[in-house]
Amino acid sequence: MQHKVASALSRWMITLAYAHDRALEIGRTHKVALKSQIPMLILMVMLTVAGLWSLSAGMSG
Repeated sequence: MQHKVASALSRWMITLAYAHDRALEIGRTHKVALKSQIPMLILMVMLTVAGLWSLSAGMSG
């Protein structure tokens, strides 16, 4: 179980770092780059929570 959680969180961090680097390349300013990432950040947090909830639900049943 712990390796699945660690895997999910490490994928999330790698993807977030890549998205931030990409936004800085595309965005005209640092502020614009940060603002453009908010929708994706919300989606990724929701998917991570859903994935971790799914993992924990499988353990209880």
